[in-house]
Amino acid sequence: MLRHVVGVLLLVVSCSCLYLDPVNEVAYDGVNYVMQAKGMMFICRGKHGVSMLGLGNLRMPVPVIIGSLDSVSCSMIAAQKDYIYVADAYEMTVYDTLNINEPLKVGGLPLKKGTADYVLIANTYAYVFSTVRSANGNDHSLHIANVANPEDPVRVGSLPLKERIIDATTDDKHVFAVSTAGFIIAFDATKAYDFIIKSITPLLAAPTCITMFREFIYVGIDEELRIYNIENVKQLEEAVKVDIGSTVRDLAFTRGNVYVATDVGLTIVDVKDPRHPFESGFRSISSPARSLEVYTDIAYIVTADHRLVMIDVVPPADIPTPVPTEVVFKASYNIEDPSDQAKATLIDTYPIIKLDAIEVEEGMLAWRDLGESVYFDVPEWLLGATAYITTQVVRQGLHIRLSCADPVCNAFIFLEHCLPCSTVSNGGLASILVTDGWAPSSCGPRFRVSARGLPHQTVLFRKQFKRGQIVVLPPLTKDARFVGLGMKEGNKICNEISDRAECTSRNLLCGWDEIAGGCMPRITRCPRQDTVTNKWLTTEAVNCTKCAAEELSVKAFKDVI
Repeated sequence: MLRHVVGVLLLVVSCSCLYLDPVNEVAYDGVNYVMQAKGMMFICRGKHGVSMLGLGNLRMPVPVIIGSLDSVSCSMIAAQKDYIYVADAYEMTVYDTLNINEPLKVGGLPLKKGTADYVLIANTYAYVFSTVRSANGNDHSLHIANVANPEDPVRVGSLPLKERIIDATTDDKHVFAVSTAGFIIAFDATKAYDFIIKSITPLLAAPTCITMFREFIYVGIDEELRIYNIENVKQLEEAVKVDIGSTVRDLAFTRGNVYVATDVGLTIVDVKDPRHPFESGFRSISSPARSLEVYTDIAYIVTADHRLVMIDVVPPADIPTPVPTEVVFKASYNIEDPSDQAKATLIDTYPIIKLDAIEVEEGMLAWRDLGESVYFDVPEWLLGATAYITTQVVRQGLHIRLSCADPVCNAFIFLEHCLPCSTVSNGGLASILVTDGWAPSSCGPRFRVSARGLPHQTVLFRKQFKRGQIVVLPPLTKDARFVGLGMKEGNKICNEISDRAECTSRNLLCGWDEIAGGCMPRITRCPRQDTVTNKWLTTEAVNCTKCAAEELSVKAFKDVI
């Protein structure tokens, strides 16, 4: 795969990935399930409890146990905000993970009978599927609890089921569960307390797993991946089948790909067009898969022999050091204008777009890209910028070359800012940008990798230049991720303003420097929207030169976490 960072564009030219590289594998007693939350891995280890793994360098993860729950018997975990919900023998237990080194049990939902097999969180409700085993056969149930206050789950009720639920997924509107009897059961998640079943779809075979994205669900059945359109929840439409060639054990979706863990390996299926999927990658494993999670382009697979196998799902670049390529990036770019659209460069099928405001659950103005990322708490002066937001890996050694096509351009780069965690994903850009004259600010928007993910803070860097000028950054010293690239048309260059009052007017995004005695391109105020009143508030920005701190080594990173 060849990756260029061009203009303030990220140009990605992909080729079929035929073989994927292993990164690492570690044995853990009893491990049977893996889940990502808060930038780390939580693994269920049966009677051995739960372990929390810090990953160190995200490109070459070396898991380190940084916390554990030894008193639980774990079969499955779900997470929401700072809490994890554990299917723990005869109850669902709730732990506060604010202090990840010492998680605190704060609540639970005891089952009247049976063992907890599976737990899923949708909106403010926990769905707990359980089994009562007896000599006369097994009985199965669904228990629903209101977890608006996670420390005091309130039982809504229970519903007997004819079969065991083995996997489930949700978009917070519906819960889709698959059963051992061969059905997809769709529950109404907006009225969980009424136990409304919207549809039951026969599969004519026993499914093993399910996941979803937008209007499609993906189901593993024997050696097939089946894709269903769920626009009509009352009557699911089977869109297509994909022959995987081995028994499907678990699924994960990210950025237009379904990752399929099987008895023999990991298969990647490109579903950017869900009605025309195709296999784009494969890696064999030595033991059948049991659970799968994909995070920062690393697949984490739990195998039947109790190992956690890590596989890099981004193939190495075909050309080690691409040369910089210039592309004119118009700040006033309009995707609806055919003349502009012809200049748009596709990035893994996601074009550069003019990002407008949307509303998210906090009531904050936000951007949403065409993938899964959501940027929210967006300062007013950034609305309407032309940008591309990526969670893909931007490889070290690449260049960023900017060219302005408007009278004045304001270039913005957003980086995840959570020292020391972000030192393994910021590409070394923080120190590069500060020394290269980019003005840092804490006014960058926050982001989530998915609509219900945990929030991450960014730091913003800004530089002004004029039509015809070119800005070239030094090559990245490390891989980068969670990079936002943007451009917005300006009216004046701050350094050319001599009047102090004009310099400090809010729309110019300039600040008066007493020491230099002149106007500087710095952001001194952070207009944000209040979550209650929806009014714009103005708060002081924080100087973010600390973002240029020395990069921490992997060892130092482990010591901190």
